[in-house]
Amino acid sequence: MMKTITRIVVALMLLSLVLSFAACKTQGSDDNIVKISLIYDENSPYAPVNGGGSVINNGGSSTNNGGGSTPATAAPTAAPTAAPTAAPTTPADNGGSSDTTAATTAAPTPTENNNGGSDTPAPSSDAPTEAPAASALPTDPAGILAKYKEVMDNTKKTVRTYDKLDWMIVSELDVGAITSIIKGIMDGVIKGEDAAELQDNRDDAGKQIPPVNTAGVGCGLTDASAIKSASCVDNGNGTATITIVLNDELNPEPMNEDSGVSSSKVGGIFACMSQSNAVETVNGYADKIPGASLEKLDITYKDCTVVMTFDTAANHATEVNYTTPGHVSGSVKYLFGSINIVACLENHVRINDMQY
Repeated sequence: MMKTITRIVVALMLLSLVLSFAACKTQGSDDNIVKISLIYDENSPYAPVNGGGSVINNGGSSTNNGGGSTPATAAPTAAPTAAPTAAPTTPADNGGSSDTTAATTAAPTPTENNNGGSDTPAPSSDAPTEAPAASALPTDPAGILAKYKEVMDNTKKTVRTYDKLDWMIVSELDVGAITSIIKGIMDGVIKGEDAAELQDNRDDAGKQIPPVNTAGVGCGLTDASAIKSASCVDNGNGTATITIVLNDELNPEPMNEDSGVSSSKVGGIFACMSQSNAVETVNGYADKIPGASLEKLDITYKDCTVVMTFDTAANHATEVNYTTPGHVSGSVKYLFGSINIVACLENHVRINDMQY
């Protein structure tokens, strides 16, 4: 997947270089500025085979439903305290029967369920089903990241089949006089979400689920300082949704498929493009063009977001959405000047209908 995205970046730079070279007689070098905004589609003819990316807005706004556990715990504590205090005092003053009756009336629920009103079994019997799930959900970035890693590692170890959808769209392009030419080429090559082909019932043991094509590795990030924002919301139906947004990172490298270890923060959760591979590829082509050379190529990943909904009892994911915006900034020199390239490739992958 990332190899294909790298090819797209290389093609954009070289295509802009060649077309600008051809147009150099009618266009000054100051006009040779490329502004490209792409949204990635893995299912296009030129799209990658291994997924990486996500959909940002996807179920992260669920309301908190974990409050049920607190009332259940509070009720039993209050009832037993009140009942024993009233009971001993009454017999000393009177016959005790009327006061004893009042005490019994004050705690009717415990009396109906058990012989001891102080045990308060009724409230506790309702609490176990919801309270444990809600109380187990993390609230701080480190805890949320740890839970995400636990669930995703388990998911990639146990998932049998799943559906996968990924896409990319050219949404904005400005290359001066050659804009319409490049845009026409890119529009014919890259398809959007509506044209993306659903990969259903994949049975590759979760290998095609980001961040890496390796079984059992669902997350390699453990450093919570890489997190810009994180939330974990109880959906109230036996599932919860974790949303994690990472800090920006310049030129991160993807996770190593052999070791399952990532040298970057973004690469620990997302499938990202390798800047070093892109530089090597562009240089390889530029060397064959007289006077051409790569001056600069940087890739900054900004606000990479993953939204994962998981079964709190089974501890595995039911749907995962990845969004990976890669902002490319490059400059290629040629005989008559240089061309500056600014691009945003937003990579999307949606994984759902997961069977275990």
